Amino acid sequence: MTHSDAVAEHKAAFAAGLLETPESFDQGYGPFLEALLGIADTDRDGLLTEGENWPLGPLPDA
Repeated sequence: MTHSDAVAEHKAAFAAGLLETPESFDQGYGPFLEALLGIADTDRDGLLTEGENWPLGPLPDA
């Protein structure tokens, strides 16, 4: 098995594990999304809204 094959296999297994159940998705991505929201939600209302001036630039138009 080549290195790139091993990486691809690892990525597939990781994604499958995260997407297997809603709980596993929440465990895998929840902390990342909460941290991102903590940075991006400049008015601390718990929402990302159009026009919110967050550090990575304006939110795109829907």
